[in-house]
Amino acid sequence: MCYDNFYDIKQLQMDIGPMNMGGIKFSDVKIKVLKESPHSIFYKMSYTDATFQEATVIKRKKTSSNNSKNEIMLTPAFTAKPGISERKKRDQIDLVHNNLIPKYYQPLCNSL
Repeated sequence: MCYDNFYDIKQLQMDIGPMNMGGIKFSDVKIKVLKESPHSIFYKMSYTDATFQEATVIKRKKTSSNNSKNEIMLTPAFTAKPGISERKKRDQIDLVHNNLIPKYYQPLCNSL
Protein backbone atom coordinates (compact mmCIF):
# COMPACT_ATOMS: atom_id res chain seq x y z
CA MET A 1 0.00 0.00 0.00
CA CYS A 2 1.10 3.50 -0.75
CA TYR A 3 0.20 6.84 0.80
CA ASP A 4 -2.29 7.57 -1.98
CA ASN A 5 -4.34 4.47 -1.02
CA PHE A 6 -5.53 6.13 2.21
CA TYR A 7 -8.64 8.30 2.24
CA ASP A 8 -10.09 10.81 4.68
CA ILE A 9 -13.47 9.46 5.74
CA LYS A 10 -14.62 12.33 7.97
CA GLN A 11 -16.39 14.09 5.10
CA LEU A 12 -17.78 10.75 3.94
CA GLN A 13 -19.80 10.47 7.14
CA MET A 14 -21.79 13.59 6.26
CA ASP A 15 -22.21 12.57 2.60
CA ILE A 16 -23.63 9.08 3.10
CA GLY A 17 -26.55 9.82 5.37
CA PRO A 18 -27.80 7.83 8.35
CA MET A 19 -26.22 4.58 9.45
CA ASN A 20 -27.76 1.75 11.45
CA MET A 21 -24.56 0.82 13.27
CA GLY A 22 -25.40 2.20 16.70
CA GLY A 23 -22.83 1.43 19.37
CA ILE A 24 -20.43 -0.67 17.28
CA LYS A 25 -16.78 -0.31 18.19
CA PHE A 26 -14.75 -1.19 15.09
CA SER A 27 -11.79 -2.32 17.18
CA ASP A 28 -13.91 -5.15 18.63
CA VAL A 29 -15.54 -6.55 15.49
CA LYS A 30 -14.67 -8.80 12.57
CA ILE A 31 -15.80 -7.25 9.28
CA LYS A 32 -16.39 -8.52 5.76
CA VAL A 33 -17.74 -6.79 2.67
CA LEU A 34 -19.57 -8.71 -0.03
CA LYS A 35 -19.56 -7.81 -3.68
CA GLU A 36 -23.27 -8.59 -3.91
CA SER A 37 -24.21 -5.87 -1.37
CA PRO A 38 -21.75 -2.99 -1.72
CA HIS A 39 -23.73 -0.63 0.53
CA SER A 40 -23.53 -2.89 3.57
CA ILE A 41 -20.90 -4.43 5.76
CA PHE A 42 -21.27 -7.65 7.67
CA TYR A 43 -19.84 -7.93 11.16
CA LYS A 44 -19.67 -10.16 14.17
CA MET A 45 -18.38 -9.43 17.63
CA SER A 46 -16.31 -12.61 18.04
CA TYR A 47 -15.22 -15.68 16.13
CA THR A 48 -17.66 -17.81 18.14
CA ASP A 49 -20.68 -16.03 16.61
CA ALA A 50 -22.17 -18.27 13.95
CA THR A 51 -23.44 -15.65 11.53
CA PHE A 52 -22.53 -12.13 10.51
CA GLN A 53 -24.94 -9.28 11.22
CA GLU A 54 -25.64 -6.76 8.45
CA ALA A 55 -25.13 -3.04 8.84
CA THR A 56 -26.19 -0.67 6.07
CA VAL A 57 -23.41 1.81 5.63
CA ILE A 58 -24.44 3.88 2.64
CA LYS A 59 -27.94 5.15 2.13
CA ARG A 60 -28.14 7.53 -0.76
CA LYS A 61 -29.74 10.84 0.11
CA LYS A 62 -32.78 11.70 -1.97
CA THR A 63 -32.29 14.73 -4.16
CA SER A 64 -35.15 16.87 -5.38
CA SER A 65 -33.41 17.93 -8.57
CA ASN A 66 -34.18 15.55 -11.45
CA ASN A 67 -33.33 12.39 -9.41
CA SER A 68 -29.65 12.62 -10.22
CA LYS A 69 -27.41 10.16 -8.45
CA ASN A 70 -25.53 11.57 -5.52
CA GLU A 71 -21.96 10.49 -6.17
CA ILE A 72 -19.72 9.97 -3.17
CA MET A 73 -16.26 11.42 -3.59
CA LEU A 74 -13.40 10.29 -1.38
CA THR A 75 -10.67 12.77 -0.59
CA PRO A 76 -7.10 11.54 -0.14
CA ALA A 77 -5.78 11.55 3.42
CA PHE A 78 -2.29 12.56 2.27
CA THR A 79 -1.26 14.83 -0.58
CA ALA A 80 2.41 13.91 -0.25
CA LYS A 81 4.35 10.97 1.07
CA PRO A 82 4.51 11.22 4.87
CA GLY A 83 8.08 11.10 6.04
CA ILE A 84 9.84 10.15 9.23
CA SER A 85 11.66 12.43 11.63
CA GLU A 86 15.29 13.34 10.99
CA ARG A 87 16.33 11.65 14.23
CA LYS A 88 14.69 8.36 13.25
CA LYS A 89 16.27 8.54 9.77
CA ARG A 90 19.70 9.21 11.27
CA ASP A 91 19.27 6.25 13.67
CA GLN A 92 18.32 3.96 10.77
CA ILE A 93 21.42 4.99 8.83
CA ASP A 94 23.58 4.44 11.94
CA LEU A 95 22.20 0.91 12.24
CA VAL A 96 23.22 0.22 8.64
CA HIS A 97 26.73 1.61 9.22
CA ASN A 98 27.10 -0.53 12.37
CA ASN A 99 26.05 -3.63 10.37
CA LEU A 100 22.98 -4.24 12.52
CA ILE A 101 20.86 -3.81 9.39
CA PRO A 102 22.28 -5.48 6.25
CA LYS A 103 23.92 -3.14 3.70
CA TYR A 104 21.33 -4.37 1.22
CA TYR A 105 18.79 -2.03 2.90
CA GLN A 106 21.01 1.07 2.78
CA PRO A 107 19.27 2.59 -0.28
CA LEU A 108 15.91 2.12 1.42
CA CYS A 109 17.11 3.79 4.64
CA ASN A 110 18.61 6.69 2.67
CA SER A 111 15.36 7.25 0.75
CA LEU A 112 13.19 7.60 3.87
